[in-house]
Formats: sequence, C-alpha cells, structure tokens
Amino acid sequence: MPVSQTSGSTNGSIKEATLPSPPPPPVTACPHVGLGTDPRTHLAFPAVGNYCHHVKNIAPVSLEHQQQYCLTQEHVACPVWQMKNPKTLPVELQGPPAGDGHLPRWLLLLSLLLLLATVTAGVMWRSGQTAAGAALPTATIAVQETSAVEPTPAGALIISPTETATATATATELPPTATPSPSETPAPTATQPAPTPVPPSPTPLPLPQMIVNVERLNVRSGPGADYPIVAAIDRNVQLAITGRSSAGDWWQVCCLADGQSGWVFAESVLTTGDLNTVPVIDDVQPPPTTTP
Repeated sequence: MPVSQTSGSTNGSIKEATLPSPPPPPVTACPHVGLGTDPRTHLAFPAVGNYCHHVKNIAPVSLEHQQQYCLTQEHVACPVWQMKNPKTLPVELQGPPAGDGHLPRWLLLLSLLLLLATVTAGVMWRSGQTAAGAALPTATIAVQETSAVEPTPAGALIISPTETATATATATELPPTATPSPSETPAPTATQPAPTPVPPSPTPLPLPQMIVNVERLNVRSGPGADYPIVAAIDRNVQLAITGRSSAGDWWQVCCLADGQSGWVFAESVLTTGDLNTVPVIDDVQPPPTTTP
C-alpha cells in the first residue's frame, strides 16, 4: 500500500507526497530446473545434475545455458521458457549425457552379480558353522559416512547375531537290575527315556542393502516428494533397507547420522539381498501441509 507523507510549503498549505511501494523480491532461478529424480530441488550453481523439466523427456542443461538463463533472473528470456507447447530440449542447449547419474548396463549387472555371490557365500558359510556346532562370529556392517549440503556426523549400523549354543545330550546311567531268586517273581525294570536334543536357534540373515546410484540423493521424512528433506547422501553410500511403501517405489533406510530412518526414491538406488523379506510400512504420517 502506498505510504503518504506530509510536507510543508512556503504559503502555509500542507501537501501529501506518495511514496512508491517496494518492488517484489526477484526470482533468481527458473522454476522448471531441478535434479533428475527430484524436480523440486536444484543445485544453486551450474552443474551436470541440473535438468530441465519443462520439456518432454527431461534432459540435462549445458553449464553455459544454466549460467546465462536457468539460474538467473534472465530465465524469462530463455527460448525454452517461452515455448507454449514444450518439445524436446534443443541439442545445442543439452548438457553432457554423463551427467544423468547412471552407470552402464553391463557395469550394473556385474556389480549385482558380485554382490549376490558375496551374500550367498556368507550365508552358506554361516550355515556350515551352525551345523558343526561352532559359535557364529559377531558380524559388524559399517555404514559409510553420508555427505550432505551441511556436514553430518557418520552413523553406523551394527548387526550382532546371537551365538547359537549347541545342545549336549547327557546319558543318564541306569541303576543295576536286581537278579531275581528262583522263588521270587522278577520285578519290572523302569527304563528312563533319552533326553531330546534342543534344536539350534536359526541364524538371522543380513538385511537387504541399497547403494546410491546418483551423484546426490535426497533423504526425506516420508515416502513421497511432498515430505521434507532430512539429509542428502552421495553416490556409492550404502544403507540397510528396513521397509518399503505400499506401491514399492520408496525404500525406508537406516541409519542416518542421528540414528533415525529416512525414505529414498527406489529408482535412484541399487539393491542387494532378499527384498521379499522387507515389510510394507503403512503407518506413515501424511506430509505436512504448507500454509499459504
């Protein structure tokens, strides 16, 4: 609302001067620029991870175009912004394809095969140790330190299987049998039953794991892009999978630096282990509503 200010004059009359309203804050970035898996988040500097979501088949934007248009107030002059019917991003504006954060198909397949072979060998070794009556060693899985926009202390997940005690059956010595005399009727001899061995406790299997397959992945408080971001983890960080959404498109992972759980987009990670054992988490609070 304009602000009025009174001022005096030489003839004694009073005039009102109207001050202009302050201009609105400038828009510093294009609303269509965002990460490949998170259109609501973009890096504040030119990077290969920034994508244009205004075109069909989202595509990475060249660093020069980001610096000139996407991340400045000049995005309104961008030729892609001015398209009424968005089409494919022009070739001269596209960034390098290596910035999509994906590995070659053959390298992904080789990584999965190696991880599955390692897990299978570990399970077979533990089964052999249990059958021989040996105590299982305590297995410790160290979680890599997560890298976020702000430094976050590292967290660790420790899985300690309970040692399996082998039941030992001890035979009870039977009392000697009395020899009957010719004039006496032999008395029946009571036979004590052999003790039943206690079966060993089942060995807990390791939790399925996920490995980050993009340059930087946001961790949210719930299974959806509407939930707030609680952390950010870099490529190759490995966490345990403790739950999944009902649609199967989000994983609940543990543990973050503060020991809490979070949710990540399933298409941005690689997984190992038996995913059929992952429970569905239904009791998730709805995302917070934004007050206009």
